[in-house]
Amino acid sequence: MKANLKTKINGNEVSVIGYPDGKCAPISNEVLKITGLEAMIPELKKFYNLLGNVEPETLITWVANAANMTYEQALEKMKRYLLIDGGCRMCFGKTEQIRVDEFRMLKSDLSMFENGHVFTYHELADMLNEEGFEITIK
Repeated sequence: MKANLKTKINGNEVSVIGYPDGKCAPISNEVLKITGLEAMIPELKKFYNLLGNVEPETLITWVANAANMTYEQALEKMKRYLLIDGGCRMCFGKTEQIRVDEFRMLKSDLSMFENGHVFTYHELADMLNEEGFEITIK
């Protein structure tokens, strides 16, 4: 499927695919490059399989080894990847319900990477804004 939307995140252009159901997704390769995880591109299927099916520590360890970086570097890059990916999904969702669902999913995903900390909506909005999104909490 071809990307039909584009946005800039801190000066980096990201293409986004809009789907007929109103949901959307950024082009993974572009987000991986922006976040310094381009080493994951040849392993994209494995990356996504691990992302959805293993504990965060296992995923971060695999990313660190595959990208030849420390665990801490991989953790920070993965959080940034989730922020940009989730931010694009949220901002380009066609309905308010889709945008709310994507925001909640991002909150849940990011909180999994923090031992014992669940991000507040305001913390999440601040992090998204630091990445270049324009999020306000009503």
